Amino acid sequence: MRTGDIRASLAYAKQALDGPHFRYISSTAVGLSRLYLGAVTEAIEQLEAVVAEQPTDYFYQGMPEANLFAATALAGQCDRARALTPTVGPWLPAAGHRNVHGAFYALEGFVTGLALTGERDRCGALYPLTIDCIHTGGALTYLTVGPSNPQLAAALAADAAGLADQAREHFETALRQARDVPIRILQPTVLYWYGRALSAATDTADRSRGRAMAEAALTNFRALEMVLHANLAEEFLREGR
Repeated sequence: MRTGDIRASLAYAKQALDGPHFRYISSTAVGLSRLYLGAVTEAIEQLEAVVAEQPTDYFYQGMPEANLFAATALAGQCDRARALTPTVGPWLPAAGHRNVHGAFYALEGFVTGLALTGERDRCGALYPLTIDCIHTGGALTYLTVGPSNPQLAAALAADAAGLADQAREHFETALRQARDVPIRILQPTVLYWYGRALSAATDTADRSRGRAMAEAALTNFRALEMVLHANLAEEFLREGR
């Protein structure tokens, strides 16, 4: 998290696969690292295996299904991702109730995937749940495809719902948390999504700031070897949106 060294994280996660406990966590970490490095086929196979091999009735329920959905969306396989949306819905947190930790991880992964597939109405409708997620007190989400955290999920959902002021507040908080914790791979991710949101603003200065954010995110994605994220930023900048 501090260094953003995804290859070192992958090597550590591979070693942990031979450990006696929580193999599904180590396997998820392997899948996420491979995904961010651009090894799409191996990553999705790994995340599919987590779905198939996960325990029953445990505290991360929902996380594997959301990760598979978000991973296919990040890989550009949007039709396949949309076909997976029904597998995530049942695991989302229920408002006003106690929820297992995995329900909030599922929410964050689902929001990311919906933002990637362009399903803004469905994404925006999740904004109230993202506020519940923030109220859990978390600032770091380790095992969710994104990368993400509660504030970034709220920012994406608020933006999709057309709540520009709320989205900006959440983006600013997510950016500050990514820098202060620190969470190195989250820093350019927030910049990318924040930049996209600002690029659609009516104010010329906001649009210019948004493009600068996306350009900074691209530079960071390349430095961190976040291949799929770099592809997203390159496409966005090339299209001049």
